[in-house]
Amino acid sequence: MKLLPKNECRKCHAQLTISNKRTTAWCKQCHKEYAKVLRRKHKPSTRARRLKEVIVHEYGGHCVCCGESQLEFLTIDHVNNDGAEHRKMVGSNMYLWLQHNNYPKEGFQLLCWNCNMAKQFYGKCPH
Repeated sequence: MKLLPKNECRKCHAQLTISNKRTTAWCKQCHKEYAKVLRRKHKPSTRARRLKEVIVHEYGGHCVCCGESQLEFLTIDHVNNDGAEHRKMVGSNMYLWLQHNNYPKEGFQLLCWNCNMAKQFYGKCPH
């Protein structure tokens, strides 16, 4: 694989006016096209969305801390902060595991992303 100069777009080889620390860079247009492809590629499937809707419904439909109910913001939280160990045992798809185990309520709760991250980083949510 041939490395391009720092001032050349790695897709269309157009000269870039902005210097970049990476070995290669993208021109603005190529970057937009690449980002569009990535968004399409990583868009959740309809099946995954339906499963998340069921999970959210089973765990109350809203964040237990702040009340947020927008599906895209909600996540499952391990109440005892043992999520890393649990994921090592069951794998990466927590929603399927919850479904196959009849949505266990003990040890899990529904939090929005912000409350979940605040709990992780600060030990508690500011709400």
